[in-house]
Formats: sequence, C-alpha cells, structure tokens
Amino acid sequence: MAIYQKDWETITPILRTYLLNATDAELDKILEFPGMSFSMYEMISFDIYREANCIGQIALWRRLLDYEGMKYM
Repeated sequence: MAIYQKDWETITPILRTYLLNATDAELDKILEFPGMSFSMYEMISFDIYREANCIGQIALWRRLLDYEGMKYM
C-alpha cells in the first residue's frame, strides 16, 4: 500500500495539471491500437474508471481479509 500511495501522490498532480490544460485538439487525438482506436478523451475516461475499479477491489479485499478499512483523506 505504501508504494501505491507514493505513486498516487506522484502521478496525481501531473495528471491534474494535464487535464486542466488539455486542449480540445489534444483530447480529440486518435490513439491507434491493433484492431481498435480511441480518442485521448475516451482513453483518459477509461483509465479513470479502471483506477476507481482497482481501488474498489483493494477496499473489498481488505475487508474480506479483515484488515482496517481504507482511508481517503
């Protein structure tokens, strides 16, 4: 958890700055992958959803293993 928290604290300000300053053109840029493509906006939206899902899974496993609940502040 300590490594995850450290990474979160490092990445969050960088991502926040990028999102606040992203232009429509940057968000509309198409990212190509084998067999599929997404706009940058769609990829960011998916990444945020995925991160929230992972946090939920961590919280669930902590509860199932009888660890103390997660603290968000």
